[in-house]
Amino acid sequence: MNLAEGKKMNEVETEMAELLLMLLSEHKGTLNTDQQSYFFTEEKKYEWFDYTLMRDNLIDEGLVAWWGDEKYRVKLTQEGWKAAEIGLHKYRQQKERNGNSNRAMKQSEKLDLILKGLYEFKHDGKYYSLTWILQNNGVEVNFDEVFSLGKKLEGDGMVQFLGKHDDAMGSITTVGIEYVEEDSYSYSGHSITTNNYNISIQGHGNVFSMRNIQDNIIKNNATLNNEGLNDIAKAFEKLAEAVKDSVVISQEQQQEYLEHINFLSQEAMKPLEQRAAKPVIKTILNSCQEILTAVAHTTEIWHIWGSILASHFLK
Repeated sequence: MNLAEGKKMNEVETEMAELLLMLLSEHKGTLNTDQQSYFFTEEKKYEWFDYTLMRDNLIDEGLVAWWGDEKYRVKLTQEGWKAAEIGLHKYRQQKERNGNSNRAMKQSEKLDLILKGLYEFKHDGKYYSLTWILQNNGVEVNFDEVFSLGKKLEGDGMVQFLGKHDDAMGSITTVGIEYVEEDSYSYSGHSITTNNYNISIQGHGNVFSMRNIQDNIIKNNATLNNEGLNDIAKAFEKLAEAVKDSVVISQEQQQEYLEHINFLSQEAMKPLEQRAAKPVIKTILNSCQEILTAVAHTTEIWHIWGSILASHFLK
């Protein structure tokens, strides 16, 4: 959902939203239902129904997400951490400015970006979020637009399309694979795989594929190595690998952990003055530590490589 076109909150809902972001950040990013209920209905005297509507709005915006198989715990997303740090109003203003800068992109370029993203998974037969593909390339789109793009690609035979209530999913077809390798919507006669769309990846957004997170970490580490930060890149590599084959850590925890590592690797590439605030970095580091130290064989890994990151970010 494009935040500029999202649901408008009234004054009370905005107040509750700010409180929820603050509360989540104070509780290391996660809250269970009992904690939510006690704070908002007992301490703050809000109606539970009003609170749940506001919480669902934040979920739609991508600032808060369900954590686990049941709708019992909520967590801050990486975008949610940013909103908690700078305030909801300022965060929305920034997102709206970014969204305005992307609206000039042609539909043909968006179609190419979707196909290019799906092409990376051309042999697994799975469906992937078209919204995520665009957001991971810095393009904000609302549900109606991404649904329309998906139907266009389905009509052209490029993808198998699956519409959901809050997203559009796609799987590239054989026709689509051949098209990507030979042609494109934007530059006729030039393959999508060789086109440069001059789009930088912005932010973290909603991540749906752990494989993609791992790919991003690898790319970030290559940049860090080129900048002479070899120890930092090695730390991210070792920490990313630590949970890969664990049967103790749940899939949700693995994805949460890898999102944190990816976020930290992105922050490491930024100048000091442009990084997230130290309390945010410290909370994310603590979350990574908790996950790793819960597994016997990864405790020492955190002791060695986690201390390197802590020294780099918090010195």
